[in-house]
Amino acid sequence: MGKRFVETTIWTQNKWFRKLEPQHKIMWFYMLTNCDMVGVWEEDFELASFIIKFDYNKDNVYEIFKDKIKILNDKKIWVIDFCNFQYGELKEENIKNRPHQSYITLLKNHRLWIDYTKSIQRLKEKDKEKDKDINYNILVEKFNEYCSKMSKILSLTDIRKSHINARVEEHDFDTIINVFKIAGESDFLNGVNDKQWKATFDWLMKPTNFVKVLEGNYNNKERLQMMV
Repeated sequence: MGKRFVETTIWTQNKWFRKLEPQHKIMWFYMLTNCDMVGVWEEDFELASFIIKFDYNKDNVYEIFKDKIKILNDKKIWVIDFCNFQYGELKEENIKNRPHQSYITLLKNHRLWIDYTKSIQRLKEKDKEKDKDINYNILVEKFNEYCSKMSKILSLTDIRKSHINARVEEHDFDTIINVFKIAGESDFLNGVNDKQWKATFDWLMKPTNFVKVLEGNYNNKERLQMMV
């Protein structure tokens, strides 16, 4: 029985997925769970419609998913980012990784290896563009200013930048600064708790924690009572 990784925040923080109609959300998961090991689904909208209990129009599905899939000539559909999400980057030179080599062989059998390498390159270029667009220094300054009782940021690692990029993609730059403000005003996040625990930048930037802070789950009780 095959198993697939699933993005746990897809329902709340994936802007593209959130905008889909319910029947198309189900169709997307249907494709992800019925494709082969490299993301190729043998088109069968009749069966999908029967199982999901919704009469799908093939052309309509193609239009809605157009930026996420590649339509192959032999009535197959390839989920473009499937391999990268499930396995990370596949490299031919990594000959000791047998599972990855089998995925590469399957991609080549589908005549998709060149398309796959191009998609990886586009993702890398997209990440570089994000680095240019995002002013990381301002975020560091604002965190250290608004969250002055927490440990200060001394350096931005690649991992931290990737977390920032993800939060900007899901929300926006100004929302991150707003979360810093909210966190800085929270007594609980600044050590006023049974364990004298304090939040950190890395803790705040985790997707679930970020949303909780943004939604006011750590606001001071006194302030919440005044607002009621």
